[in-house]
Amino acid sequence: MKREQITLPLPAKAPTAKAPIGPKAAPVVKAKAPTVRRSWEPGVKPPHVGPTPQRLAKLKASEQRRVELKAAKASAATLKQAELRVIKDDEAWAQDRYRQDSPFAPANIPAPEMESAIKNIARWRKAPWLFVRDVFKLEPDLWQDEALHALIESGFDKFCMKACKGPGKSCLLAWVIWWFLLCFSHPKVIVTSITESNLNDNLWAELAKWRNKSEMLGALFEYQSSQIYSKDHPDTWFCSPRTWPKDADKTKQAQTLAGLHAQNTLLVLDESGGIPTGVLVAGLAHHSTFDPSGKAKETHLTFIAGNPDDVDSSLGWACTENARDWWVREITGDPDDSKRSPRIDKTWAQKMIDTFGRDNPWVLVNVFGKFPPVGSNKLLGSDQVRHAMEFAPEPQTYEGYDRIMTLDVARSTGRDRSVLGRRQGSVFFPFKIYRLADAVDLAGQVAFEFAR
Repeated sequence: MKREQITLPLPAKAPTAKAPIGPKAAPVVKAKAPTVRRSWEPGVKPPHVGPTPQRLAKLKASEQRRVELKAAKASAATLKQAELRVIKDDEAWAQDRYRQDSPFAPANIPAPEMESAIKNIARWRKAPWLFVRDVFKLEPDLWQDEALHALIESGFDKFCMKACKGPGKSCLLAWVIWWFLLCFSHPKVIVTSITESNLNDNLWAELAKWRNKSEMLGALFEYQSSQIYSKDHPDTWFCSPRTWPKDADKTKQAQTLAGLHAQNTLLVLDESGGIPTGVLVAGLAHHSTFDPSGKAKETHLTFIAGNPDDVDSSLGWACTENARDWWVREITGDPDDSKRSPRIDKTWAQKMIDTFGRDNPWVLVNVFGKFPPVGSNKLLGSDQVRHAMEFAPEPQTYEGYDRIMTLDVARSTGRDRSVLGRRQGSVFFPFKIYRLADAVDLAGQVAFEFAR
């Protein structure tokens, strides 16, 4: 059988679109389909489409934070403007003090030092540690550097140096005084010590020493035995010494530092371990000066230093009863302390310890910079009393013992008071104080306490 070849027809091809000849055809833009919004049937509550209560709370908190942040930025901007204004004023003041037509600036101050002061006066005001390094060309000891930083960074305006013998207390005080005189406008500085001769031979001589180390300070300030003052503002820009007679009573002593008031004031007490507390308390009144308008920025500082000879002194009061208001630094010469003052001879300190013992009052004061445990006219020291007041005994240590009562009867009910003391075992309870005119009423109160 003969096979025949069959040819099937191919499917027809789709016509191919030819590119248009001539100008380019405009592109075809497809229209968007209209949005279909579904409506809810009447009577059917639609689902919640707004923010949830939790989201609303977060939004409210976020808005509150935004408002607070805006206020903080505004406050920071205001403070920054005030700070820049102060810096600008300081620089303007420096320019004025070093102006070319000044009778003392161009001739007496070297040009590099003059230019440095103009640029750095505002920086020194906020960094007394840089002032010491730039002006006196030296590196302070560790404890001195800490005190200089504390003037700006601690947040305190009262500073207390409780020190051993010879670590450089007067040196630090002199630096602080020169920093304040140079970097603040129209300052008033008052300094005192235990006696006039002590002040003249120590701190006042130290001020002269450091003035002679800086040609700038020598050109700007006049040094006399009775006062240090600015050459161009002698009546309002000064540092004065004050002392009191040896036979002065407490009232006259307290009046020694009275009347210190200005926009910028500094009170300095050297050898404060021997200065009566009333002198310091009266002097602290200079912190009360305040500008109600807030336009003038005021600075009031108090700086005291001394050996801890007597806890009843100004130094003792600042370190114990009023310590919460003071930045206190203890400077020691202990050979075993890593933070000891390097100016105390280790050999001498160790010899004193070996000779008299570490608990000797003289060693505590002069080597360790600590108050002695007991004063010469006291049975108990302040540290012992403070430790006893903080001690909390357990009830079983005294409950089984007899109760003992003592009574000091007032002679005059107008001025005096009757005091009842109660002791059981080793525990003495707080005093009961009465101001009763009738002895029968007092006896009734004592009987009531006895029955308890």
